[in-house]
Amino acid sequence: MNFKKQLVTTVAASAMMLNLLAPVAFADTSITISGNGSDSSNTTTVTTTNSTTVEQSNTANVQNNVNSNADSGGNTAKDNTGGNVDIESGNATVKDQVKNDLNSNAATVGCPCGNGDTTVSITGNGSDSENGVGLSNTNKTQVTQANEANVNNSVNADASTGDNKASDNTGGNVKVYSGDANTQVGVSTTANANVAQVGGPTVGAGAGSLSAIISGNGSDTENGIELAQTNSAEVWQANSADINNHVNADAKSGDNYAGDNTGGSVTVWSGDANSAAGVDNSVNFNSADLSCGCLDDVTAKVAGNGEESDNTIAAAVGGDQGIYQGGADFGNSSDLSNCITSNGDSGNNNAKDNTGPVVGDPTYVFSGNSSSTNGVSNSGNVNVVGAPITLPGNFDFQFTFSWDQLFGSFFGSN
Repeated sequence: MNFKKQLVTTVAASAMMLNLLAPVAFADTSITISGNGSDSSNTTTVTTTNSTTVEQSNTANVQNNVNSNADSGGNTAKDNTGGNVDIESGNATVKDQVKNDLNSNAATVGCPCGNGDTTVSITGNGSDSENGVGLSNTNKTQVTQANEANVNNSVNADASTGDNKASDNTGGNVKVYSGDANTQVGVSTTANANVAQVGGPTVGAGAGSLSAIISGNGSDTENGIELAQTNSAEVWQANSADINNHVNADAKSGDNYAGDNTGGSVTVWSGDANSAAGVDNSVNFNSADLSCGCLDDVTAKVAGNGEESDNTIAAAVGGDQGIYQGGADFGNSSDLSNCITSNGDSGNNNAKDNTGPVVGDPTYVFSGNSSSTNGVSNSGNVNVVGAPITLPGNFDFQFTFSWDQLFGSFFGSN
């Protein structure tokens, strides 16, 4: 009797987010107060505020429960007379695959560089005039990326072959065979990757220039330019992973019985029992590249104004950049718990109370090989700052955004 049973189980879950923001093309800013008559009062106030906010958040709660059983055998041959008795169990094979691909954020945004080139000039105004320009540029870019993955994988895989019985047979040879028993379990969890690029040569808005000029104004004039330009860029990246893997893999071959047989040789054979279990966890990867230079040139000029003129240029230019990948309220947190029980069992055969001829073949009892192979791989909590943006391990994360390349498969093409 030949019997083979194979169970293949695949569980996959995924959640991902992609955000691409091209830099906003701002026009140049030019403010001019010129050619106004004597005793005139001229004031210009300009306020510009630009804000870019990217918020990406993923939460994945995954619970996989897999129970697989393959059973071959359980045959009985009894009370047969006058011929050979053969009992054969086929192979029993269980393959379980659990694959979780979770939580990916990608953001590409331009630099907070405001309005390109800025030019402010107060020129050629008449005597006794009062001229003032107030300009305020505030530009802010903030990227926030957060992932939370809660994964529970529970796999029970059992393959059993054998449990055959041959007894009370007369007149021939008795053979009892068990096939091979194989279990193969793989659990792969790839979760929580953040990639952010702000600015840089490929996506940046380009640096600008700032020019402030007071020139050629008449005597007794009061001329003032006040400039405030603030550029800030922040990247916040946080991951939290709670992974629990429980794997029980059992392979059993044998447990055969041959007893009370008369008149021939007795052979009892158990096949190989092989159990393999692997757990691969890759979690919590942050990669950030923040490269913004918003001003290449700053020029302030006061020249050629009349006597007793009062001229003032006040400029406040600031640029703040921050990448936050660690700390009490952000960063990476991983809690990985792996429990694997893997058993390979071959044998437990019994040949008893068999009677052959005075001169004849003996009784044979064979047990096959037994093996148990286990592997656990944990990788995670990696922060990378600066170009090129790459992530280690299973995350082959490129800006082509090929998700097939991003997530590797534990079982390959099987």
